[in-house]
Amino acid sequence: MRQYLPRCCSVFVLLCLPSLSFQISKANCTFPDFLERDKLWRSGTEHHDFSRMYFNGDYIDIVKNDVRFEKRCKEIIDREKGLYIVVELPKHGGFNTRNTYSCMQFLKRSDSVVQIKESNPSDILTLSLCNEPNMVLRNRPIIKFPIKDNPSVKCPFSGGYNLKITYNSQSMCGTSIIPPRLESECEEGDGVTLDFRISECKLDNDHSLQEKLRCLASWTDKTLENNYTFVVLANNQRSPLCMRLEGNLSDLKRATIFPDGRCVVNEWDSYSQPIERASLDMEKMVVSNLCEDEFDYCSQEQACAKFEKYCSKSCRKCQPETNVCSFPEELKGVWHTDLKSVPSMINISTYNLHLPGEGNFKCVGKANSTEENAYRLSLLHIFENGCYPRMTCFEYKKSSKMTLQYKFGERVEWPKFPLEKMIHDTCQDRKLEKPFSVAVNGAQVYTTSCQLPSDFGFKSGHLYLRDATSQDYCIAYYEYSFGRSDKFNMVDINATSPVNREHLCLSSKKLENGGVFVITTSLSDRSYRCWGFLGSGSMRRIVQLSLENCNENTFSSIEYGYRSYLNSFSVMEEPKNMCTLVLDIAVNPEDRPFFTPPVSVPPSPPRATTPPVYRTPADPGSISAEDPDSGSSTYACSAFLLLSVFIIHSMYVL
Repeated sequence: MRQYLPRCCSVFVLLCLPSLSFQISKANCTFPDFLERDKLWRSGTEHHDFSRMYFNGDYIDIVKNDVRFEKRCKEIIDREKGLYIVVELPKHGGFNTRNTYSCMQFLKRSDSVVQIKESNPSDILTLSLCNEPNMVLRNRPIIKFPIKDNPSVKCPFSGGYNLKITYNSQSMCGTSIIPPRLESECEEGDGVTLDFRISECKLDNDHSLQEKLRCLASWTDKTLENNYTFVVLANNQRSPLCMRLEGNLSDLKRATIFPDGRCVVNEWDSYSQPIERASLDMEKMVVSNLCEDEFDYCSQEQACAKFEKYCSKSCRKCQPETNVCSFPEELKGVWHTDLKSVPSMINISTYNLHLPGEGNFKCVGKANSTEENAYRLSLLHIFENGCYPRMTCFEYKKSSKMTLQYKFGERVEWPKFPLEKMIHDTCQDRKLEKPFSVAVNGAQVYTTSCQLPSDFGFKSGHLYLRDATSQDYCIAYYEYSFGRSDKFNMVDINATSPVNREHLCLSSKKLENGGVFVITTSLSDRSYRCWGFLGSGSMRRIVQLSLENCNENTFSSIEYGYRSYLNSFSVMEEPKNMCTLVLDIAVNPEDRPFFTPPVSVPPSPPRATTPPVYRTPADPGSISAEDPDSGSSTYACSAFLLLSVFIIHSMYVL
């Protein structure tokens, strides 16, 4: 009996647990966290299927066509897929008098845009509602309001295109020969600009001649029949619209705009309503010179009478000079820097500057700088993706033989002639207000004195440091002991095999607060770093910045706690003789050849392994057929099983 009862109890628990978990899941049925509570979610526009939703944990408060109703979470089918059974409660002011059930799936397109798939309502609660054939994708996504609070996302395509627009099967723009234009993400964060150019090309009166739109979400729908990318676009003045891009995003030929906010996959609509759409035939035109026409019609004799603004070359508003200006000799070569927190290189030749990820820049003129020892060049930013060129100002100054301080100004739209006016407008002070970044010459190494602060504690030769992750380091600077001022060494104490890494100073500048920032390189890996030696006494610390943010403004902001950094090291009281010992035994990678050919190492022989030991469990005992308790145990087990079935049945009934 003692041995049968535990087994029967186990069966009872195994049978009851699924039912208990089923009850618990019902009790905790809540909608996804990304459906932010107490926020207004809207679909449609004021004129098309306008509805409002508020999510509040386990229910949705919905107003559609002035009728209010509620949907409650009944059961979570798959939380990761956003799949739920919901019950719709009777409408207030409507005709429903009983509960109906449906399956809803919430497809997150971004933090502010969600699409819904839903089954048709049913009087019967059944899991088959969530079968894929029963689910219908709602074309209109729901969007969180207010729009101005929603973050932008990077638009999925970049480039510039001239357009031919057909709206609801009607050709737009009349007889105008000036094509409307669309540009997207010419520079990161630009969003989409839709330039209709003339009022006859506008889709409706709600549109301005030039619409600047933000991308709120994008997603793809790729099947055997379709290769679509959808983009939800909005600004703060109008309701969101949806754009459907077809095919290769790097060379688009066709797109469709749905002004009423629908994102239509198929041309037939599930709700048999007419689909408003504007079809865009797209043509890419690359402009690679300062003096160019904007479209082919400019070559016609009568073009200058009406379209001089767009025909700069044909109407002789500019001179098609091949090389307007050249870069100074001291700038030519490869310069290492950081762009958007990623290591990058600036390649400067006689007439061109190339920036990976940004494109090519042509020198078109020189301007005067108002900053001491600084120079300004007006550059033409050329795009290969069809975006029209833009003008920018490149300001620079040499801080040492090895380092260059530089910045690019705000972009100015092309074209703007005469050339002198373009150069002046591009290089105004107000367009160059951001601080300098640093670039390092990659051709050779010329060191300079680090000029580390004399009161920082280096007279003893070294300091003991600790970073934000509690890693310990030793740093040694021997200007005051051995007279070597153009380098310092640093060792990670926590490493199994400490490495004594040598940092050669390429430039150094003292700050107004007494600190110093230096640019260094390490010959072992040719990495470049920006260091700031800040504070005094117990407040001494060393910070590392990217070359992109290596300037006096950033160091001042760090001092007041307004900016972050790559790493920070606090000066600690050194454990006795710790740094002296570590610096002596650490390997100096600079002692090794810079280029070491790979060495083929044969695999080591397999190690001997100990065979696994299998231990026989203790004898659980055996039940004899003649055991007098076996009959009563069987009856007890049967009773337990009957009780389990009764309890489970009661749970489902409840």
